[in-house]
Amino acid sequence: MPKLYIMTDYEGVSGIDEWDDRSSTDAVACAKRLRHRRLCTGEINAAVDGALDAGFDHVLVNDAHGGGRMLLVEDIHPRCLLFRGAKRPTWLAELDGSYDAAVFIGAHAMADTPRATLSHTFSKGVKEWQWCGSSIGEIGATVLGAAAMGVPTVCVSGGELACREAEELVPGIVTAPVKKDVSELSAVHMPPPAARELIRERVAEGLSKLGEIEPLGFGEPPYTFRIELREPAFSASAGREGMRVIDGCTVEYSGDEPLAVMKDAIY
Repeated sequence: MPKLYIMTDYEGVSGIDEWDDRSSTDAVACAKRLRHRRLCTGEINAAVDGALDAGFDHVLVNDAHGGGRMLLVEDIHPRCLLFRGAKRPTWLAELDGSYDAAVFIGAHAMADTPRATLSHTFSKGVKEWQWCGSSIGEIGATVLGAAAMGVPTVCVSGGELACREAEELVPGIVTAPVKKDVSELSAVHMPPPAARELIRERVAEGLSKLGEIEPLGFGEPPYTFRIELREPAFSASAGREGMRVIDGCTVEYSGDEPLAVMKDAIY
């Protein structure tokens, strides 16, 4: 039974070009967020359809944006399983080496990518993530985390610049650019039905390339994950095993197991 893992986010979905105000109880803000949740759920369902088209029988969706409660449970595709909720063990909860492939739907570009709509890395307070000296964003962390379990990421959807980021990272990956980035808070969007059809087609195409798209490789240990914040938040006394405080804005995690290093840094 072929198994697919779908990672989800919010900022790369077509029709969305403003930050998620999930803490507001204002009626207008709540109505707007419900509309955004429908847009996200529609793109995820299209990805599930693409997986079914490609012959995948087991699809697990990770509702990964924010507090893990973005997707509409009552509208989610009936042929998938849904992981959701807070206090999760890792950002790739429930993914393991039994999965044949992963895709990332609704992805956005890393922090400070020029013109990229809603670009950031984990939170707006993060200036940069570096994996073994190379800048990565949430796409990179997801691709690397899956690769550490032997799972290739075969398709990414999102903004045009997020897709370019994925293409530069993973040779041969299939992308579905559903909007053209213009600025932090603007984009040229595909209409949702067209975006969903593109995602369905590109997910099926990516899954057809299994064996051609390999999990990213890892060099020799030790591995390092550096986090630089925009404002000072670290003190010398905050260090623990595998963690080194470089300055008030910067810490570095290191170790011999890539997944453990990423988990320590991100969680």
